[in-house]
Amino acid sequence: MVTKLRAEFLNINTPPHIFTLIVLSGLGALSLSIFLSSILEMSVFFNKSYALMQLSISLYLITTAFFQIIAGPLSDKFGRRIITLFSIMIFIIASLGCFFSTKFEFFIFFRLLQASIAAGFLMSRVIIRDITSENEAASMIGYVTMGMSIIPLFAPGLGGLIQMLLGWPSIFLIMSLLGLLLLLLVFRDLGETKIIKKNKNTKSSASFINLFLGS
Repeated sequence: MVTKLRAEFLNINTPPHIFTLIVLSGLGALSLSIFLSSILEMSVFFNKSYALMQLSISLYLITTAFFQIIAGPLSDKFGRRIITLFSIMIFIIASLGCFFSTKFEFFIFFRLLQASIAAGFLMSRVIIRDITSENEAASMIGYVTMGMSIIPLFAPGLGGLIQMLLGWPSIFLIMSLLGLLLLLLVFRDLGETKIIKKNKNTKSSASFINLFLGS
């Protein structure tokens, strides 16, 4: 069953706007690379080696995979909307935690929690599958993927500018503010899109694994 309603921006009674889905998936890409130009300064602040600070990237990627794997089955049980909103709230708290961290261990902990936003990319694809036919889904997923591909190109430069003007901790404060804006956007624009079909319940986990792998 595919909804025939036309998307109306900021109307949760219609399918979510493609802009919302692009931003939802794009924030994770921004979070991954926006502070790359600040790693050296961060290593000095935390009195850690540059190589050790790079754990904030590699561990983030590992945790990203974890959040994407569990987000699918959880959204099947609790709904797309609530899981998406919850993951954004975790991201906001984690970004603030990174901003206030004065110890490396605390920073890494909150940095790993930041990876919760990775659920946004998976949810964008799942929601598109909910609201469109297979032919239409390919086109919309293409737009979402394009957004994720473009953002990392300018994210490090943006982070470097923020560091120069406000200091590297402000990068994470700005990330929390962006998360708050995304939370409001999703709250106003994303209604529940989960389609309940008894004959698909037993296949949900496999379906989400396929989405995660991009098939």
